[in-house]
Amino acid sequence: MKGQLHTLYPGLDTQVPQPAEITEKKVLHANDLAFKLIPKSKTPEFIIKTICTSSPYFALKKLEILSENTVSAQVPVETFIPRENSVISAAEVGRHLAILGSCAASLIDESFTKKYFLAIKAELNYLDPSFKASKESLYAIASAFQYGERKTLSKVNLYTKTGKRVYSLSVVYQIFQEKVFERLFSSHFTLGNENFGFNPYVEFLHLHNLSFEENKLKATVGPILAEYCLGHFKNYPALPVAVIMGNLSYAAGKLLHNILGEECQYHVQYADVVAENLAFVDDMLVIDIELKGRFDDHFFFLCQAINQENKTIGKMFLELVKE
Repeated sequence: MKGQLHTLYPGLDTQVPQPAEITEKKVLHANDLAFKLIPKSKTPEFIIKTICTSSPYFALKKLEILSENTVSAQVPVETFIPRENSVISAAEVGRHLAILGSCAASLIDESFTKKYFLAIKAELNYLDPSFKASKESLYAIASAFQYGERKTLSKVNLYTKTGKRVYSLSVVYQIFQEKVFERLFSSHFTLGNENFGFNPYVEFLHLHNLSFEENKLKATVGPILAEYCLGHFKNYPALPVAVIMGNLSYAAGKLLHNILGEECQYHVQYADVVAENLAFVDDMLVIDIELKGRFDDHFFFLCQAINQENKTIGKMFLELVKE
């Protein structure tokens, strides 16, 4: 069954397009660019106020406008996922890079109004798994492109401070005017969900009721509480897609350990994500993971999260590499 987003806006099953690779030969600064192409009111502060994600989910630092469709920011490392061996967990990469991509999408939006940029498709690649250092500063650059009616495509790359590119993300957003979003999801209005005073994104949500059957795993997450969704979104708390996909990849790691008969370190090499519905407060999610294939130390999983109404929240094709 198609989800809320697919029903409202058909045609979301197309592949994420791959425009020509965006290459940055150096880190650009605002003073290097012709700002006459950028509306004066589209400052970094303005963009942050209009993308509908806020702290603590929004954790980027030093957001800068580099051109009429490109932004950059420093990327923190907050989340630890056991056994995932990378400079930053794939789920956190998805979180920060998708947020930065929405900033670029807001930059090219012709209006100056507040909007919701909902990630509906994403493709993540770990470009250099040999790079494991965790103390280097990370930064990202995102460029946005128009992609049909009420949609935007962003291409985002994550770099070390020395300019080494370690992750890439392509993400398509469905864009909702503020009033349209509030009307569509009015039944999920929750006043004052931003005052819990802590950051829920420093750790992953725990899996419950785990069961294994041959090459499959089933588990549950939830019920979802408002404090799990701080900053996403104010008065309409919904569990971020990146958090859900983090739980799916963590569950796939659990299944990998069960298949191998031992715990091991691994990294997420590739993830192809489709988001179909939002997961709101009180939703209970069922996690289904199935191993679909293996080549040497590369394991390929089909993952999905479904709520208590049997609505698919999201699906992911995932490649884990045992180390």
